[in-house]
Amino acid sequence: MNTRFRFDVRTLLTLALIALLGSTSSAFATEWFVAPGGTGTGTSDQPLGRIQDALSRAAEGDTITVRPGTYAGPIVTVRHASAARPIVLRAETARTAIITASGNVLSLNHAYHVIDGLVLDGQYGPDRILKVGNDADNSVVRNTEVRRAARDCVSIASPDNFLIDR
Repeated sequence: MNTRFRFDVRTLLTLALIALLGSTSSAFATEWFVAPGGTGTGTSDQPLGRIQDALSRAAEGDTITVRPGTYAGPIVTVRHASAARPIVLRAETARTAIITASGNVLSLNHAYHVIDGLVLDGQYGPDRILKVGNDADNSVVRNTEVRRAARDCVSIASPDNFLIDR
């Protein structure tokens, strides 16, 4: 009997794990760029002009880099990501990207998002500036300033493992 091509279940699982680990999560990730007045496709040389446009395009593992400036809100997350491939929304330089709206500026309604280094300015409007929904599980808001609220700055429903850091 020829045993050269005979595999047991353990060998097949090991090969599948190697194939899975060999495909890095960043291999398919895209970095989207946003800049004030941008009219491009979201590349570094041709940035988008609206953060919401980048959120609408971003998929698991993608990063949205927001260049310094002031942007109109509100913005809303549109899809879930995963632990291995979160969607990252970050300021290119911490606290130089200001998102402003009268009241609600950011609604975080999906799992595995990282918000980093932004300024959320509520203009003393009638609503909460940052709303964190039930499905924003395992998301993080870090190094982000939330300012000028007429009501509560942040409203957190009941997501699992949600973190506000610094």
